[in-house]
Amino acid sequence: MLAAAAVMMLAACNGAKETLVSAQFGENAPELVKVIVGNKVDTTVVVKDGKFEVNVPVDLTTLSRVRFDRSIYSFISDGSKITLNLKDGKAYSNQKKGVHTKYVEYNKWTGDFKADYARRIEQIGDDQAAVDACFKEMLPQYNDYLKATIKANKDNVLGAIALSQYGSDDPKEVMSLINSLSPKIQQHPEVASLKKAYESKNK
Repeated sequence: MLAAAAVMMLAACNGAKETLVSAQFGENAPELVKVIVGNKVDTTVVVKDGKFEVNVPVDLTTLSRVRFDRSIYSFISDGSKITLNLKDGKAYSNQKKGVHTKYVEYNKWTGDFKADYARRIEQIGDDQAAVDACFKEMLPQYNDYLKATIKANKDNVLGAIALSQYGSDDPKEVMSLINSLSPKIQQHPEVASLKKAYESKNK
């Protein structure tokens, strides 16, 4: 019994190997959805009785997607249960501290920040000097949030997403952030492209 319990504990510590993705459609449900997880999964799933449910492999190094009709839901396959919310067009995880939940929080924070910036610019109007001053004032807060996100997600795709939005022309700073990421995330296409560009600037 002790041996069996030890095996179960070890399996729990290793974490889930699959993510459960599901949605409950109302009227006008699609017949099929397409699910893509990096280069591991590219499959079509049948919608039956207005709903679908599919298990996909965990892959923290890529942004996965569910597509149907003209809708695209992005998610990070982190081993949680992810449900598509058709009302707001987003995907939510049942893990409050999971990587996908962090991704949802990241999108909300950056979306709110950009909306606030757009409102301020609209209020300023045609005064270019004031527009430039507003940008200069708000950029440090934006970059600080992105930098914190990168540092907290060195081994998953959220770090790569935040890095791709980071606003700095300092090659040494950007290269330092890139080099802080795990080897797998440094191989992410956007990170690899940035690394190539900033390595040439850093010479």
